[in-house]
Amino acid sequence: MRTQKAQNFTLVELLVVIAIIAILASMLLPALNKARTYAYSADCMSKLKNLGAATTFYLGDNNERLYNITSTGQKHFWWRENGLAPYLNAKYNGTVRLDFTPMLLCKSAKPADTYEVNRSAYSGNWVLSEKKLSLIKYPSKVGLIGDGCQPYYYYFANATYGYDVALKPRHQFRANFVMLGGEVLSIKPWPSPAGNSLERVFWHGIL
Repeated sequence: MRTQKAQNFTLVELLVVIAIIAILASMLLPALNKARTYAYSADCMSKLKNLGAATTFYLGDNNERLYNITSTGQKHFWWRENGLAPYLNAKYNGTVRLDFTPMLLCKSAKPADTYEVNRSAYSGNWVLSEKKLSLIKYPSKVGLIGDGCQPYYYYFANATYGYDVALKPRHQFRANFVMLGGEVLSIKPWPSPAGNSLERVFWHGIL
């Protein structure tokens, strides 16, 4: 009975296979990275949508007045117990802090860009702090909470420091924002000087 010998790959054939795999990987990786980027942005926008919905409930329970965005002191940060925490099923951890970190972390954010190291990747609009909704002329055009933060900037600052001092365009050079009206947008930071009409509407809701 004649037996058939198993044929082994030669070194050249093996190198050809490896080269083909490398070429295919180089073609697929950019597409995969792009898909991951879009997925992270979509996740971020979903979280901001939830923060916007929580704000709507907060306004309904507080005579249409927004929470404090500027005060220091742990329980006064906009995402804690005097702000949105009760509307997001946050867990009380035994101190003044309410920890619901996953709701405040954008997957595209770097740890160095987050407040208190991985506690929040979002900043609130300083201009709106404790303001009555009726005083905002264009609520659908004013940014409420969005991609921002770096150590000690849990809000977008005031005119002294520049409103966008904490702005982080981390999604293909764009930043995600939930507007006061509830819509979530992807914006490209404006290059023009502070005080222009577009910037004024975005931060103040007025012309």
